[in-house]
Amino acid sequence: MQNRDPEADDVIKEIRLAFQDVKAGRLSLHQAAVIKYADERQLELAKSLDSDVHWSQITDAHLEGCSKALYGADAESWRYFVPAFMIWTLRHFKTNDAFLSDQTIYTFDPSDRDSSLKQWALERYRGLSPSQCKAVCRFLMYMAQNGNYADEVVANQALAKYWFERCSNS
Repeated sequence: MQNRDPEADDVIKEIRLAFQDVKAGRLSLHQAAVIKYADERQLELAKSLDSDVHWSQITDAHLEGCSKALYGADAESWRYFVPAFMIWTLRHFKTNDAFLSDQTIYTFDPSDRDSSLKQWALERYRGLSPSQCKAVCRFLMYMAQNGNYADEVVANQALAKYWFERCSNS
């Protein structure tokens, strides 16, 4: 692993284990990134850019270029992508100021401002197993402890609004 932080490495191991058997959803990473404005031809072209057969094969470059996939993916596709985004964040958030790290944290914060967005987020979260919820909790707790590099406010909000309860029940 690239990280020199043993705690982050432990969180990465937990994510890998919890999400190891997750299958791809109906959207590829590039499709999820463009789905809001794409027609069928553009979606097919986007799909051709992805060759992964397991989420662990998604490259850093593809994650960095497809951060909007976190917003465009259906619940099943999101569950497939999100471990790759969490691991990218744990590896790079201290040395890369890309908004991708914060977007990864934000994907776990159910919106209080819009009830339809909140329901959409909760639908995604309901698809996670107890071990996957625990891995998300550990990810968010780690991010909350690293406020010099990550949005600890949103990480703590997400934990308080939803994830602590899921963590304690697993």
